[in-house]
Amino acid sequence: MLALSTALLAAACRNEESPTSNKVQDSRCVNIKSRDVKCGDSEKPSAEDKMARNEDVFSVDMKYSYRAEDKEEFSWALDRKLTADEVTTLQELGKGLQVRDVSARTDRQLREFLHNIGARPALARATDFAMQLTGTTGDKVTVTDFEAEVSNCRASKAVTFITLATAGGIGVEAIGFNLDEDPAKAWIYSKDPSVPPKLYSSERNESLSFTDTASSLNVKASMTQKGRLCEWTITAEFVTAGKNGKQEIDNKGKPFVIEDFSNVTDVWYYDLDYRLKPDGGVFARKSGDEWGD
Repeated sequence: MLALSTALLAAACRNEESPTSNKVQDSRCVNIKSRDVKCGDSEKPSAEDKMARNEDVFSVDMKYSYRAEDKEEFSWALDRKLTADEVTTLQELGKGLQVRDVSARTDRQLREFLHNIGARPALARATDFAMQLTGTTGDKVTVTDFEAEVSNCRASKAVTFITLATAGGIGVEAIGFNLDEDPAKAWIYSKDPSVPPKLYSSERNESLSFTDTASSLNVKASMTQKGRLCEWTITAEFVTAGKNGKQEIDNKGKPFVIEDFSNVTDVWYYDLDYRLKPDGGVFARKSGDEWGD
């Protein structure tokens, strides 16, 4: 029985069909009583094949630090003022954001209301997100550098800014892009502000394959342009099997967006103290000169 089992496993690893069964799909390496059975090639496609087909050699998962959960934004921008009825709805929904009964909270209703009136997630001119890279080939892919490219900038049309308490940052290794630079190279910033930033390409790389642990990076982008909205993407440079390649990283098929809201005239911010006031309001309003960066 042991000899037969060993033969079956060896045939499976050689991708041969057993005379007594259908083709075995298990290609993992095994060891039976100290006797090694060598496995055949990985079922994952090679990086070279994927590059020839113009396919990605690693996948990218993202999570913005302005979200507590997927689709749970903390700030929104609107290209007009709120109407009186919308202010009333905003105030009413705000009352249910911090109630003890989780099932009675109005977080989802508030987000749906803001999206329905045309508000969009607000990515301020200094924003960050977590980026997790996972290899998708049987070969080792080494990411050697990142570079950001701004594809389009225009004047921000935002008039109203609506914000809740901001979320904390994501505690993973950070790289930063200054989108005012051309090219906007990736820099690694120290937690010690007295230490100057260093180029990513001179400090580290990401080693990826489908058997490796995913590589996580916190990406920070900034710009100094006042009252502007800019779209941008990231290009990752990599080496695999002695060949160089590039892969674009975007926001799920769309460019990343960064926007400066210094020109907005109305700001509504969530203030828990307002729950104690006679009108029951939970959103305070600042206008014009009262609002700064």
